[in-house]
Amino acid sequence: MLWAAGLLCVLGAVSGQQTVSSVIVLTNDNFEHLTQASTGATTGDWFVKFYAPWCGHCKAMASTWTDLASKMHQKANIAEVDCTTDKTVCSRFGIRGFPTLLYLKGGKYQNYKGRRDLSSMQSFAEARGGDDSEWEEVPGMPGFVAEAFGKFEQFMLTKWFSEDPMINAVILGLSLGVVVIGLCVCCMAIVFPDDDFDDNVPGGPVAEGDKPKKPVAADAAPATDASPKPVGAARQRTRVKATQ
Repeated sequence: MLWAAGLLCVLGAVSGQQTVSSVIVLTNDNFEHLTQASTGATTGDWFVKFYAPWCGHCKAMASTWTDLASKMHQKANIAEVDCTTDKTVCSRFGIRGFPTLLYLKGGKYQNYKGRRDLSSMQSFAEARGGDDSEWEEVPGMPGFVAEAFGKFEQFMLTKWFSEDPMINAVILGLSLGVVVIGLCVCCMAIVFPDDDFDDNVPGGPVAEGDKPKKPVAADAAPATDASPKPVGAARQRTRVKATQ
């Protein structure tokens, strides 16, 4: 009798675990493969939360989103995308604020604008979206250039940036200042070429008459005065010879 009761408890625990569904984590690599968002293939409906770890509203609704995944088990896929690490997916859908909730169905998507409590979001998911006029076509997958830029941006965020937006703003401001200074230096180099400056006189161009003369070689022949001499001086020397 005891073993039968233990077996029933185990079966009950297993069946209870099967009804619990966890939130699916979507990334740049698996988003299209799992959702088939652009093709509209029959992988089921997807209710996706786009969030950032530092967002206070995202933290507040984290447990509610997990509860929604349990309620919608085998009805709709409840998923989330971290926009601080998977920028390509978030840029594809034009995510600008957090959290943003999108419902994907049949190659189209809709932005959920209702209340963020469990009952409201569950009703929206069970109705498979809202008004038909609010559906939009799912944007296509990013091209090679956009995907490469997204990976580079993700690398920069992972290696050099912080999850705190204030720290990121300071870093971006300093980087922008360096770029502006570099552009100013390049413009000055174009407007005032190096040929117009004297190395010994810092600060401005040198006048033509003030430029240093080239040194004369030691073995160079002395310059001769080829200009004609005054006629009066020649006649005076002739008179002196005549009197002698």
